Amino acid sequence: MTVSHWFLFQTLERMGVPLTFISWIRTLYTDMSSEVQVNRFLSTQITVESGVWQRCPLSPILLVCTIKPLTQHLSQDPGIHGVHILGSSNQDCKLLAYMENLNILCQNKWSVETALWNTQVNEAGAKLNVSKSTCLAMGNLRNLESLGVSVPCEGVKILRIEFDPKLSSRPMFEKTKAKTLLVQESHEAPIHPSPQALLLQLFLKELQKLWQFCCILFASHFAIFSGAINSWIPSPCSFPLKCQWYASGADECCTREDNILAYKRIRFRPRMLRDMSVIDTKTTLLGTEISFPVGIAPTGFHQLAWPDGEKSTARAAAAMNTCYITSTYSTCAVEEIAAAAPRGFRWFQLYIHRNRALTAQLVQRVEALGFQGLVLTADLPYTGKRRADIHNNFQENICTEYGLPPNFIDPSINWNDIYWLKSLTRLPIIVKGILTREDADLAARHGVQGIIVSNHGGRQLDGGPATIDALVEVVDMVQDKMEVYLDGGIRTGSDVLKALALGAKCVFIGRPVLWGLTYKGEEGLREVLQILHDELRLSMALAGCHNVTEIGRHLVQFSKL
Repeated sequence: MTVSHWFLFQTLERMGVPLTFISWIRTLYTDMSSEVQVNRFLSTQITVESGVWQRCPLSPILLVCTIKPLTQHLSQDPGIHGVHILGSSNQDCKLLAYMENLNILCQNKWSVETALWNTQVNEAGAKLNVSKSTCLAMGNLRNLESLGVSVPCEGVKILRIEFDPKLSSRPMFEKTKAKTLLVQESHEAPIHPSPQALLLQLFLKELQKLWQFCCILFASHFAIFSGAINSWIPSPCSFPLKCQWYASGADECCTREDNILAYKRIRFRPRMLRDMSVIDTKTTLLGTEISFPVGIAPTGFHQLAWPDGEKSTARAAAAMNTCYITSTYSTCAVEEIAAAAPRGFRWFQLYIHRNRALTAQLVQRVEALGFQGLVLTADLPYTGKRRADIHNNFQENICTEYGLPPNFIDPSINWNDIYWLKSLTRLPIIVKGILTREDADLAARHGVQGIIVSNHGGRQLDGGPATIDALVEVVDMVQDKMEVYLDGGIRTGSDVLKALALGAKCVFIGRPVLWGLTYKGEEGLREVLQILHDELRLSMALAGCHNVTEIGRHLVQFSKL
């Protein structure tokens, strides 16, 4: 079936689809043209006024949108008679739709689109390609286990299945094996959502496929993904809320964007003819060796990205032999995280809450579980204004293990609280959120063991410096008094090399971790880390660095652009 673009847009508008989404679709299906090859010669340009792009992730939902009003018209037209289906209590049912690669929309009293399949089988010997057919139904799913089969839809039950004895004698769904499939909508506790609600449900399913497709691009090259997601997804209505929360920044997101753009202002000064046959990326964090200087920054709510949440993150970090900073706002208990990767190298990120007793208990908990460092977040006395979160009414306390939202964080924390933390634990203390030489000096004076130069991913104070720009003055101030790390804006292995050249002992990544988890859980995150490891190794080789100790400021210069 071929759908007119004019009819497509009219249908989307009548169904209440937001204009931003319709405008986005128009960019794909406006002024389309093509050529036809005849006898090895191409014709002149032909205007295309119907049909959808092949392999377009949105083509199934667009097709369903246009089929729905047509099937409604068929069902309401008294001049169109139905067909009789065996097992349907002698009631005639109207045939609403038949398509190759069928999408069935079960809305009427009887879901009868598949009746034509039976007729087609009898007349032409056609077979059902289940792998290309999908039932999109409204209603409640009845228990079908007694039939020994499963149906990829909700709200329908099987009336009858016929099989070609020449092909198969077992009641199972296989490509070209099932000869006829008849379905009927359940009458028990029926649910009839509005067309807009059904459209939204289907659209979100297709958007998830698009999101996974984008993640595949991202796994190949982080910068491609970032650009693609910004240009493909209209803001803010259609992007999944969890992904909007991951991507959101403070106010106008200037700092979030500058975290990435700042790396483009730095150029390498590579050295040549240095025998790069052996390259070593190993380094140490406070005496513990890791395989390469890229760790996992603390981010919350990992179960929004993957069912196993932080347990998958811990396993991936352990498999890649790097450091994982576990967030206070994890969706898995710290005991579960520790058990998921008992030999993993972990630090714990801490917010000091108004309930100091709870904070003290948490510190003692993680120390007993074998966490090897305590990371105090210093840049969040209050949560920054994140407009996407306000628009989506995202509630950060709904998924946390501890049940304490950010407004329970104590805004009165100060440098003297470092001494209080030292009285609770023997773990080394790292302060996260330092951006100036003055605060770096105070951190050194209060005896912390490390600093993470961080602006919270651009989610706190918009208009602050990019972390790579703030790194130099912090490193110059502390010199060798403590280790200095960095997070924010890391998207490639060359970004890692630039940060190391400017004095960072290690970098930590946040959003790339969440993209990897969303893509494929532990496996997806391991791919992200492996890509960065491979890119860092290659960048070191091309820059003439055999190991991380040879990386220094002589390797980079700042562009005037």
